[in-house]
Amino acid sequence: MKKIFALLLFTFLLTGCFGGGEEVITCERTEDASGFEIAIVNDTTIKGGKLYSDEVIMTTTPDEAMAEYLEEYKRIIDEQFINLASASGITYSSVIEDGTHILTITIMYNDLDESEIENFNTAEREMLNDRDEENISAAATKALREEEGFSCEIR
Repeated sequence: MKKIFALLLFTFLLTGCFGGGEEVITCERTEDASGFEIAIVNDTTIKGGKLYSDEVIMTTTPDEAMAEYLEEYKRIIDEQFINLASASGITYSSVIEDGTHILTITIMYNDLDESEIENFNTAEREMLNDRDEENISAAATKALREEEGFSCEIR
């Protein structure tokens, strides 16, 4: 009996709880695109093998020649993700500060309303593709993001 209790306790401590532990994958990428430097930081939290949350911060800084187009760039980004701004479980912020556009999207997967997602456009739906997957691993998520050119670490 003591061995069974010790095994259960070890399993509980190893996973953080009976439903699985929490892992955070932080990924970063910087690229130059047509006169804009774009830096992306993405924190993905996995709990119990399921996506729990995602926070994406995309900072876009134009070079001198493109600075006058920053407002237009922001308008295009905001139009692309218009439905996210008011959706349940998602916070959306798009601002220009000191000549830089800062886009922040936070998704709490357990709080999403499926009826709202039906009205999302393709770009918005792509952000939520894996929301119902089971047994998502931090290592596999890290590998996938690294294939996309990100530098990642698991915390």
